[in-house]
Amino acid sequence: MLLLKGDTAEEELKQARAALSKLGVVGTSVLHVGEGVVDPPSTVVRVEVGESPGGVRFAAKRAKAARRSPRRRP
Repeated sequence: MLLLKGDTAEEELKQARAALSKLGVVGTSVLHVGEGVVDPPSTVVRVEVGESPGGVRFAAKRAKAARRSPRRRP
């Protein structure tokens, strides 16, 4: 899956890592495309999805639970 994102793409990936993992994501990368062609260059997030144990419906429930988990506040 490819996503067009902004400058905060890498931070957003870090924050969503638990939920993405529970959805079956097996790899991510951030690409900067269009350098020298457009200003500013576009940020693309590439997400590789593998098999999700228990199927899509179960993965969605796990991801939702991961988003609800208490976060540490600075």
